[in-house]
Amino acid sequence: MGVSDGVKIKRQRSASVEFRKFGEVNLKSDGNTGESSFAEYSVGFDLKSGALKSGAGLGELWNNTIAEKCVGLWFYKRYDQLRGASDRLIAMSESGQMYEKRLTAGPFYQISGLVFSQKPEGVCYNYNGDDVIIFASGEDGTFIYDGNQVTSIPSAPPITSACMHYERLFVTVEGGRTLWFSDDFDPTNWSVSLSEAGFIDLVDFRGEMLKALSFLDYLYVFRSYGITRISAYGKQEEFTVSNLFTSSGKILKNSITVCGDRIIFFASDGIYSFNGLTATKIFEGLDGFVDYSYEQTKGQYFDGKAYFMTKIHKGDVLCDALMIIEVFSGTYYFIEGLGIVDIQLIDGRSAYELAFLDGAGIKVFRLDGKGGKLGIPYRKEWKSKFGDFGIRKKKNLTEVSLFTATRITLEVNCDGKTFQFDVPGGEERKAVRPNIRGYKFSFKIICEEENADVSALTVNFGYYL
Repeated sequence: MGVSDGVKIKRQRSASVEFRKFGEVNLKSDGNTGESSFAEYSVGFDLKSGALKSGAGLGELWNNTIAEKCVGLWFYKRYDQLRGASDRLIAMSESGQMYEKRLTAGPFYQISGLVFSQKPEGVCYNYNGDDVIIFASGEDGTFIYDGNQVTSIPSAPPITSACMHYERLFVTVEGGRTLWFSDDFDPTNWSVSLSEAGFIDLVDFRGEMLKALSFLDYLYVFRSYGITRISAYGKQEEFTVSNLFTSSGKILKNSITVCGDRIIFFASDGIYSFNGLTATKIFEGLDGFVDYSYEQTKGQYFDGKAYFMTKIHKGDVLCDALMIIEVFSGTYYFIEGLGIVDIQLIDGRSAYELAFLDGAGIKVFRLDGKGGKLGIPYRKEWKSKFGDFGIRKKKNLTEVSLFTATRITLEVNCDGKTFQFDVPGGEERKAVRPNIRGYKFSFKIICEEENADVSALTVNFGYYL
């Protein structure tokens, strides 16, 4: 018996989608337009190579503990004329007491006479030929610590940020409208005159002064809604002021981080890169993923990468995360769940490290490349975009294959239903055959082992015309 006239025979077709790389989180891309290689969500995996590899981990910097729970870190770069290199890490406890540890040896011990009710600003300075660190807060005042004793500077204004620029200490103060500067070579002299200290009022729509930075031979003042540049060397009467950038979003003070030849900072409307003249918004695909309202976002620059303590959205939940930016390649990734409360660059004569204060507040950690914390692997996830991959028909997912060095979990979401598959590690390509029918799919890779290395994800579909 033949086929009757008018009966349409469906023809079976097949399609293959190859993930040439595993891309970064980008919420502006759409899985329905073929941009499935970008991630809807990704934590723990370093994505620079296009494969999923374990990101940075944390190991002990020292096995010493601090006597109290601490909330902040500072690096004190010091050279002692008698002892040589005497670099130190200083930590502040919840009670306001300051503790220090020499980088080369010894425990953390209490600094007598140095106590704060709020987290102070700290800046290293060479005063009268001696390396000191100056601590200041608007609430508690300003103090010089020379490694042995603490000296108060009662004449200093109520400082909220400080930097050294052409041998003067430039500071922003409470109220945020006046930039003060000390006398040449003397951070204890705040007597206002043309030959000593002075101040500059900046009163306009750019708002409160947040932070002063010495960068590319100029002094830059970051304000709530803009950046002001000051040429500040030589005589006071030769100082000049120019406004360079106006922001539509509020700038987050602690995020302002010098990263080699640029400054990266967060604002309430995104992440920016500033080259000394112009500020450009970067990583716009992270809008909606990173919490730009998190005021405590803090950055440090170490070994070509910028590290930011921030928060990210995981569904309806906000999670603490470390964002790591490869500055010159422009790639980035996130690690969630490390449990850190502060980060500080150690750029000394005896050590070059990025230090992390653990959530318990009594231990200091350093970076390692093992994808875990103290040898315990953290959870790593990468989730693709949800879409139909350009095929507007019901499809049968026939095979998913990839290479993976370690055991992983492959999670397939089909039209809102989730299916999980255990995939062993090895040198050969691994394949699973889900035989799932639906219109839209997403793929999640989960790894809870160190030394992850996942690549070449390929997805095969069958469908009828």
